[in-house]
Amino acid sequence: MSRVEEYYKSTLQRLVTETESLKKRVRRLEADIPLFDVSNEFSPTALAGTSNNYDPGNYDVLRLTMTQDSAITGILGGKKGRYLELYNASAYKLTLPNEGSASSATARVVTPSGQDVVVFPSARAKLYYDIGAQRWVVPDLPQWAGRYGIGIFAFKTPLGIALQSIPDIVGAQLQINRVVIDDWGLFDAANFRVVIPAGLGGLWLGSLTGYWDPDVVGGNWRQINWHINGYAQTALTVPSVAGKDHWMTAQLNYPLAAGDVVTWHAYQISGAPLNFRIPAVLLVKIR
Repeated sequence: MSRVEEYYKSTLQRLVTETESLKKRVRRLEADIPLFDVSNEFSPTALAGTSNNYDPGNYDVLRLTMTQDSAITGILGGKKGRYLELYNASAYKLTLPNEGSASSATARVVTPSGQDVVVFPSARAKLYYDIGAQRWVVPDLPQWAGRYGIGIFAFKTPLGIALQSIPDIVGAQLQINRVVIDDWGLFDAANFRVVIPAGLGGLWLGSLTGYWDPDVVGGNWRQINWHINGYAQTALTVPSVAGKDHWMTAQLNYPLAAGDVVTWHAYQISGAPLNFRIPAVLLVKIR
């Protein structure tokens, strides 16, 4: 073999080796693209309303600004192992609908509870692309996804003069029907109840409060209680004092599962109907 042939053979072997090495580096680079890098941040054009099939580019953190309350129904660029953090740097709310139908199926977000996630100002949502499900998922318990965590505060309308007549020796469901806080859509005002949605099972803490009108004779029983799936689980029962209003508060510390129905009830013995006033409930998921 001549020196020229040896030179070209050696050069060809070197080029083949370098090409294979380059292919490996490219594969490593492609594999590294989805890996989360907090320094890989970008501030895109401000959102103004609803964005479908939103393109985040090849960034790991988006510092989002908005000119009004906005929504992202789906996000492009999902691939195996990719994380994406959305930071709300505006004064408006960002909503991530669960299975937003306005975006392509593979761009949609699936939330833990099946409810829309609301990312409030100075809050964040961290998403992970599940290649098996072909969806962006929210991997962490989203306590940030509501102004006050996951829970409700509701009372009987109108606050301050609201009352409900409770029959004598007959338990009655309290008709609490106005919600003040409910970012997750837990409260069913038409039926005066809460139904725990999928994904929000756990330990819940609650408080039921209000007061009874006075009756003439003291020593009669007053009770308020929490019902879970139609059964009383926690209650407060005390005797009345003649001629005096009676404030009461019943607490709930209870594990609730998806589909559990929570209602509130009152019971009294006085010989006649008796008013229970300003019933209000607070129910919050704590774990």
